[in-house]
Amino acid sequence: MRSFNSMLDEQMDDPEFATVFEAEIERLNAAVAVSRARGEARLTQEQLAERSGVSRVTINRIERGKLNPSMKTLSRLARAMGKQVRVSIS
Repeated sequence: MRSFNSMLDEQMDDPEFATVFEAEIERLNAAVAVSRARGEARLTQEQLAERSGVSRVTINRIERGKLNPSMKTLSRLARAMGKQVRVSIS
């Protein structure tokens, strides 16, 4: 039986798959980061919306991984939570 990682490695050889997969990872990383930061700030989605000027619906879509936020939106959310956005290229 092949492992998940070996199957994924095989699929990543396909450039189209790799592009879609990386976009999904970025969206999910943003979802987890915003949700965790909001929890640490002890804010509801509504409170964060009021502080940031980003709608609660948009925040909800980001946290559910349904929307890949722009850097501008991430920065607005981060500032509203007293945090900063950091970008890493590896």
